[in-house]
Order: sequence, then structure tokens, then C-alpha cells
Amino acid sequence: MMAGDLSYHLEQIVLLVRRLVLAGPGLSVATVPMLRGVWGAALHQLDQAAYGKVFRPPATNSGESVPLYVLRPATTADGRPAIDWISIGPALDHDAILLRAWLEATRMGLGPQRLPFTVESVGFLAPHSRPEEPWSLNSIAPGLDPDQPWQITFTTPLRLRRKGLLIERPTLVDIIVAATRRIYSYLTDQPEVWVGIKEQALVEARATPASPWVGQRLDLRRYSGSQKAELEMRGVSGSLTLPVGPGKLWPWLEAARWLHLGSGTVFGMGQVLISRPELQP
Repeated sequence: MMAGDLSYHLEQIVLLVRRLVLAGPGLSVATVPMLRGVWGAALHQLDQAAYGKVFRPPATNSGESVPLYVLRPATTADGRPAIDWISIGPALDHDAILLRAWLEATRMGLGPQRLPFTVESVGFLAPHSRPEEPWSLNSIAPGLDPDQPWQITFTTPLRLRRKGLLIERPTLVDIIVAATRRIYSYLTDQPEVWVGIKEQALVEARATPASPWVGQRLDLRRYSGSQKAELEMRGVSGSLTLPVGPGKLWPWLEAARWLHLGSGTVFGMGQVLISRPELQP
């Protein structure tokens, strides 16, 4: 029952994922927060309405304003630097101006010296054969057999909180709670149905064997232009193993691979990597 109900809701979340391959002297100082900052500044100059709808959209079911994008660091097969740009839902209505903002950002440059950079090429990512078209999270499939061991790894900072405090040793239940929050934040209908789906997921998470967390602290520092100060975003990196696999929980984890988890997702934080325990990323 849970899988069918969740599938209906995942169908509502539509993505378009591009990989921007970058080059230029500006990359010597580039970080994801820096790239996000110059892209956002360019968009604000070009179209303030689009900026507001993508960077600070109206609150949905979660009661929060959740940005309609994720940026995360990436590399090409030959080692060239890249960034994955994930556009979510209504952001696709502004796709043309968002692309134009990236071109403007390359001219604005990075860092105090405004070092230039270029977008050498643009590719697409998706869990199916037509990645250049928008696709829904309902189209995801398990990359690995969900009834065989999985390892869930976070190499970028994961920022989950409980009662205002950073969770330093997250459990599978913590990860599934975060996944339900993240998915729910992009839904616009049937909040009462979602309560039942969430409870079923938590029952499954508590019943699914999982190893203790193995990891360490990993923080992200970024400069806030609005606050004129460097901010520290505290998180953790590490992994846990599901010795008999995730079972019915696989859609939550596969969806989280694209949406990320916790706070700071716009900077690529909380990226979920899935592998066999013997094939660690």
C-alpha cells in the first residue's frame, strides 16, 4: 500500500537535471556556494520575479519556503570540474531565464577579483533514456536489488536536527524522517493522506536492520552577502549499512539521491550515495 501511495505523490515532483561542465581561471576559487551566489545575483538582475519564485517561493505543505533547485559539485569521466543543476517543479516555468542567468554569471566572474569562467558544455541526467526532458520522481527505479545489502553514504555535509541540535550519528529512521520532510515540502495536496504514508515508512524503517553510523564531523563554510560574514554550516559525513537491503524503503532513498536531505541542499549538502557495502564510493 505504501509504495502505491508514495508513487502517486512522487509523480507530482518533476525535475530537470543538467550537468554543467566548467572551465576557466575562476574555478581556482570556486565553491558551490560561490557559484550559487553569482548565479543568483545574475538572475536577480535579469528578472526579480523569477528570482523570487525560484529562490524564495511561497510556502507549501511544510509551511516553509523551499528553493526550487539543488546545486551540487560533480566531475566528468575525464576529471573536468562540473556542477549538477537540479531544477524542481515550478522552476521549469522559468527555465529560459535561469539558463540566461548562468551565461550572465560567467561574465560576472567569481571571487573578489571576479575571475571569469565558462560553461563548456551542458549534459542531462535522469534515471531513464530521455534525460533532456523533464521527468517525475515516479520514474525512478532501484539501481540495486532492494533485498540485497545497501550502503548509504554521505560525502557532503549532512545537516539533520532534532530539537534544534545537530544529529551527529544519524540512524535509518532519522534518514527516512528527513526524506519524508523533503518530499512533503514539494507537495501541494492531500496532507492528511501523507500522515499515513509517513507513519508506514517509519514503521518500515524501525523494522529494517541497519548498522550503526560510521562517520565524522564535516562542516561547510560560506560567505553570506546579506549578512556580510562567513557562516559555518555544521554537518556530518559517513555511512550506514543495510545488511538485508532497504526493502519497501527503496523509493525514499532513491528519491533522496536527487532531492538531497536536511538543510543546505541548495549547496549540494545531504547528497545520498547508494552502493554495495563492498563497493564504497
